[in-house]
Amino acid sequence: MSNTIELAQTGKRDYLKSLEKKYQEEWEQAHIFETDAPAQEETAGLTPAEIHQRFPKMVTRSPSKIGSPQGIPSSTG
Repeated sequence: MSNTIELAQTGKRDYLKSLEKKYQEEWEQAHIFETDAPAQEETAGLTPAEIHQRFPKMVTRSPSKIGSPQGIPSSTG
């Protein structure tokens, strides 16, 4: 006797799981999340401007709404 539970209507979940797998494979091939920072020996004696010119980088940030700061009154009352 099998204790397997059969789930109904998993199409959306299955679609999202397939997208997750697809993009994880793309990111792995493109090395998206791998760091490529220069070694300390490569930057020794260089000024910050020289380092930036020799090893350009891009840093991005996204706003996050994890919670509102305390002490800010609500505009709704």
